[in-house]
Amino acid sequence: MPDFPPIGAIVPLVEPTEEPLTVRGIHQFFMLDGVSVKTATSLTLDYLKRQLTLPTSVIVSDPTGAIPSYETGWCVLALLERGGVEELTLAQKILDEMVKNQYADGSWEQQFYPLRLADGKHAPTVLAGMPYERIQVDSGAGMEAWAMAECDKEIGVGSEIYKTPVRKAYDFLRECQYRHTLAHASNLLANQRWNYPVSTPLWNTPAFAADSAECLLATVPVLDQYGTDLTNTAGYSIKKFANDLYYDLVRKTYLGSWGDPASKEDYRFRTEYPAGAKMWLMPKDVVPQGISYTQALCAWAIYKWAKSAHRDPLIADYSYICKRALNYAIALTSGKWGGFYYHPADYAYGYGIAGDGVGLLDEFPSFTALMVCAMKAVDGTYYADRITGAIDFLRRASVDGGRVFNRVKISGQVDLGEATVVGERYHFRALNTGQALLAGA
Repeated sequence: MPDFPPIGAIVPLVEPTEEPLTVRGIHQFFMLDGVSVKTATSLTLDYLKRQLTLPTSVIVSDPTGAIPSYETGWCVLALLERGGVEELTLAQKILDEMVKNQYADGSWEQQFYPLRLADGKHAPTVLAGMPYERIQVDSGAGMEAWAMAECDKEIGVGSEIYKTPVRKAYDFLRECQYRHTLAHASNLLANQRWNYPVSTPLWNTPAFAADSAECLLATVPVLDQYGTDLTNTAGYSIKKFANDLYYDLVRKTYLGSWGDPASKEDYRFRTEYPAGAKMWLMPKDVVPQGISYTQALCAWAIYKWAKSAHRDPLIADYSYICKRALNYAIALTSGKWGGFYYHPADYAYGYGIAGDGVGLLDEFPSFTALMVCAMKAVDGTYYADRITGAIDFLRRASVDGGRVFNRVKISGQVDLGEATVVGERYHFRALNTGQALLAGA
């Protein structure tokens, strides 16, 4: 399957698919209902603090969900960005609990069971019958390190409360880089590992560009807070780790003319590396291309690293490609309600977020929030109108207290579902709330 239609190809239009109307148990919101427009609701921290944070100071993915390392990172960043002294104290309590759950090699489980064990830690949980026991993902460690560095920054200049767990996190991230390098001659990061520590670990050595970008993004505040000469606990330079990652994130995954600063070509980052790699847990093994949040995260990370004090001066400033990727996402994944699709609405780019061809024209608050963050970082003036429109979308896709829906259908229905799954089966998700808060909605 090609990544994009060949020049001159006739590309069939994808018609929107809507689930049949059924009797609803809860009120269904629409962006436009008759002549009434849904009210835009500014987000607050209430839902995150009162329902997603348990009394034991851990964040769950939804009110009865697991404790996810990845989502916890985003939500702690939101607390620090939007809160004050009270939220800083809460952020410390949350991170202290995550320190307890960190493995000796610096990794975290993708998710933990929300009930504590006798020693105060949390056990990983999986669905019965799955062919693995535990998963550790590169971006989970990256998001925890990012949140910890930002928390130390908010505590004050020179604070190093989380320096040791951050250094340990880079033990795992460097191992991810090493595994990927051995397999694919690239300095991106192996995406995930299974079965640690219960048996022989299994590595999915290909890289997701978006996950590698999140880890690069994390490294800027880490080195800002703890010093540019920081190493992991094995003595490996984190600055070198990140410069190598930055270089290959551009050269291995950006498909446009990365070597030409004068080029005006709008183009995109590849989803995976190497091309065509099988990425574990992707629905129906489909690896879509042109994903909006991949463009957002890669552009955001490359710009922040290129403009940081930690970029190796012998490596070029590639920040000029960042607008090209954001412009690509804006041109091909913008929806009519102000949000962003998962990927361009054509089968040449994949088969939707669930791999079933349904929901290609759904607009997602999570991806929209990341586009806002990236546009603000790269050039807030240039993208000012787009940022305003996207934030309005996020607020209209929300209800009181910071509860953010999961999608907006082309019909304007605001829903918690995904693909053919009816939204009433889902809670409001922590990731949507955390990222929308961070975007400023």
